[in-house]
Amino acid sequence: MLACSLALISLTGCISNKKPDSSSEATASAAPAEVRKMTDEQALTAITNYLYIKHDLQNYKGEAPCYWNIEKETSTGETAVVYWRSYTAAFSYYYINRVSGETYVMVSEPGSEEAKRTDETFNAWDYLNKTSSANDTGKS
Repeated sequence: MLACSLALISLTGCISNKKPDSSSEATASAAPAEVRKMTDEQALTAITNYLYIKHDLQNYKGEAPCYWNIEKETSTGETAVVYWRSYTAAFSYYYINRVSGETYVMVSEPGSEEAKRTDETFNAWDYLNKTSSANDTGKS
């Protein structure tokens, strides 16, 4: 009976001292996946495509000026801000989360000094590679 008890203790000790196999070591030491982050240029392209699709700008004859640009002063590491001056002279500010692409819109109407958030939201990543009829005449 004493021999039996010693055998169980030895076996248990061997199991608890077992080294992890190489596959679990490789998993633990694998580098984390790189997170994509939208650049200013990508943000501008995504919003340009979105505006061409949403406002059908390819048919706009340009009687009143409209343009869009990246708002460098308010863009931060995590947020890109693209503004668009529409043909109505209203300014729309598109706030884009550089990682998730989630976008919300603030609008400043002519004569108003205050921008108001709208219900308009979308994901800018969805519009980055969409085909639009965007051309260089609307960009500044």
